[in-house]
This record gives sequence, C-alpha cells and structure tokens, in this order.
Amino acid sequence: MDDNMIIEAFFARNEDALQSLKEKYGATCARIAANVLQDGRDVEECVNDALLKLWNAIPPLRPDNLRAYLYTAVRNTAISRARQAKHELPLFDELSDVALSDSTDEVYVAEALSRFLRGLPRMHRIIFVKRYYYCASYADIANECGKSEGTVKSIISRTKEKLKKELER
Repeated sequence: MDDNMIIEAFFARNEDALQSLKEKYGATCARIAANVLQDGRDVEECVNDALLKLWNAIPPLRPDNLRAYLYTAVRNTAISRARQAKHELPLFDELSDVALSDSTDEVYVAEALSRFLRGLPRMHRIIFVKRYYYCASYADIANECGKSEGTVKSIISRTKEKLKKELER
C-alpha cells in the first residue's frame, strides 16, 4: 500500500492502515526508538504508542508526508519516554555547546536552524539530520552514507561549529 492509500485507510478507520505502516516503516521506526531508548520492550511500546497517536490524529489530520510524520511521532514518543524514566539523553548533551539561552525565541531558532540546514551541502545536511533528528549512531550514519566513522564525526563537528556561529549572529 502506498502512503496515500494508507491515509485513506486511516480515514476509513480500517485497521489495515496500522499494519501497512508497521510493515512498510516498522524497522526504521524501531531503529529510531532504539537510538533513544535502551530497552527492547520500551522500543516496541514506543512504536506502538506512536502508531496509536497516528490512529488518533488521522483523521482529521492529513499529513503531506506520512513517513516523516510517523518518524517524528516515534522520535518524540521515545524522547518523552526516556525523560519520564529519567534516562540520560547523551546525544542532546552533544548540542549543549551550540544551544542558546532558555529565553531565546523558539520560533526564531527553528527558522534559523531550517535556513542553516538548507544552506549546507546535501551530504552534510543528511548526516546532521540523521544524527540529531533521527538519533542515529556515528557507525550507522557512516554505513548508510558510505563514509568512514571519522569522516562523519568530522562533518558533524564542523557543522556544529558553523551552527553555533550562525545562531550567535
């Protein structure tokens, strides 16, 4: 089933929509959740919770990009679950030297980040997003992008430095 058919199945309240999503995107969803959570049972529950969120949101919502919407739901669910369990989120500590003060306008930061990412070379943008949005490990990113782990770390380090300078401006 393609994504438009899955969305139509959601609108028809056909539970096959959930199964189709799980078959099509389940492995990536589990990997995203596992990048944040340590326990396999938490990963499975997280993916199921994210699917339930979609079931409750569609309809009335009709996402333009179902896959991105699902991956975001999984990521946010995993982060919430980790915070509730008071698990450390070391990945986000990596960005602490880039972060601005708590009083900085979130909309401004989001717009600046979006503008910054659009200005990056395609591969650098992919690597940065895989690391900090999908919480992927350096090894996974290197494998997926056909780069060495050292190259990935170097790209991320240089990109973080550029982002810090951009946000300070």
